Order: sequence, then structure tokens, then C-alpha cells
Amino acid sequence: MIRLEKILVPTDFSESSKEALCYAGALAERYKARVLLLHVLESDLMAPFRAIEGGQDLTVKLKANKQNYLEGLIKLEDLADIEVESRIVEGTPAYEIIEAAKDYGAELIVLGTHGLSGPQRVFFGSVAERIVRTAPIPVLTVRRPEHGFVECSIGARRVVGLKNILMPTDFSEPSAYAARYACALAKEYEAQLHVLHVAWTATTGPDREFLEKEVKAEAENSIGRFMEKECDELEVVREVGAGMPFQEIVAEARKKSADLIVMGTHGRTFLKYALLGSVTSKVIRKAPCPVLTVRHPRHKFEMP
Repeated sequence: MIRLEKILVPTDFSESSKEALCYAGALAERYKARVLLLHVLESDLMAPFRAIEGGQDLTVKLKANKQNYLEGLIKLEDLADIEVESRIVEGTPAYEIIEAAKDYGAELIVLGTHGLSGPQRVFFGSVAERIVRTAPIPVLTVRRPEHGFVECSIGARRVVGLKNILMPTDFSEPSAYAARYACALAKEYEAQLHVLHVAWTATTGPDREFLEKEVKAEAENSIGRFMEKECDELEVVREVGAGMPFQEIVAEARKKSADLIVMGTHGRTFLKYALLGSVTSKVIRKAPCPVLTVRHPRHKFEMP
């Protein structure tokens, strides 16, 4: 049984943020949860206003204008039957969002992401990716999905409909945390859970075919042992891929028409993250469906 009481939805008023609010609304309806809609005014953008005469008045007016936007979003997404609180804070977005989640006692952050790539992501990162790396609670990222588990078109009835869940695993501790969420969701919605391990074989020559078969067989056995430990009551489909992990995960999500990808994240330091990249962050940017990331089991929304 899943328990979800408080959901945090940061918004920058973009289309992806509206999509995230739609998902949060559907989850709130399903679980009778409350929602905090948060907008962060970036300190760097506000600084010039304070340097001019009357700047404080402009700041007050800007906050009032943003508050009107928040109230408009609530009406647009038809959240009348849901307890929604709106809040505006000033600071660094990723930091303020994490602090708001702690202060509110949120069990889930639902976040729109723009799918940035190239220099803008490498040097500055995206707010969504920083939150995924550091959030103490699960984060659901929504990027205008090709395929999802909530219909967000105008006039559609918000219904949470999970049929296929993909859970990539490298058999690490974060993967074990993610497995608990994936299993709880699969049980709740009677969804098919596909567990994927991507094996890398760099061998060439006459032994390649034999070794690939051996690696695949061992990987399938490892999935069985791993899932028996984490979720022994659920029948899962074992999938083994070979190649670049994030590419295989995205391809498998499309192949299986996944409604949701559930992944553990290692919470790397910024330096390692910037230099090496992250499989999870790449999946978030390219996935055809929403992605639920789990970093630590301390805060959870599923019942044992």
C-alpha cells in the first residue's frame, strides 16, 4: 500500500512545469495528498532592483505578480478539490527547493525538466538535475513525455494509470532503494515490472558470442537473486542489454512503452558529475516517459 501525503511542485511557469503540476494533481487526487506549489525568485536576478531607487517597491510588485501567476496555475489545472498552498521565496532555486521540501515535510518532489544539453548543461547544470542529485526524498521528473501515466490534455480526467514500469539496475545500494519503490508501485497498480541490467562486453574475436551468452545468463541470474531479496512476491520480466547504459535504458523504455522509469541515483559530487556525467541525468533528459529517482530510503512514500 502506498502512502503519499505531501507533494512539492516547484514551478518556473514553463510548459514542463505545467505538465509536472498535472502529474502532481493526479497523484494528489489518488492519495488525498496536499500540494505545495513553489516559485523561487533567483537572487542574482533580483539584485539589480535593489540597486535603484524604488527598487524595493518593484520587488514587492514582482512578487505580487508571480503570486497571481501561481493562483492562475492552480485554476488552470483545476485543482479545486485538492488542498494547495502556494509560496514564493527568494534565493538559489535548487537550494530553496530542497529546503522547502524539508520544511513542508514533503514525501515527493514533482519537477518539470527542460531536457537541456550541451554547454548550458555542462557549465551551469539544470535545476532539475541538481535537485535529483541532492534531494533527500524521491523526485519525479516530467519532460513533456512521449508516453506517460497521466493524461494532461485540456479537459482530460486525471487518472494515474501505470501499466509498464522499467527499473534499470546495476545491483548497487541505490538500485536496491529504487527496487522497493518500483515493486510497491507495480503491486499498487498491477503493473508489469521490467528489470533491466546493461552489461558491457568489450571482447572481440571468436570468443565474443560465447562470452556474450555467458554474461547475459549470469546477468539474468543476478537480476533474479537481486529481486528475490528486494521484492520476492512480484513476478518480474528480466531484461539484459549491452552497450551504453543510458542509451539502452531509453531504448528499452520506448520498446516496452514504459509509463515510468524508476532509478536509483548515487548523488555524486558536482565535480564528478560535471566531468563524468551521470547515467541517471542522461536518462532524465532523453527518456520518453517520466522518471522517478530515489537517492536515500530515509524518507519514503511507500508502506512496508
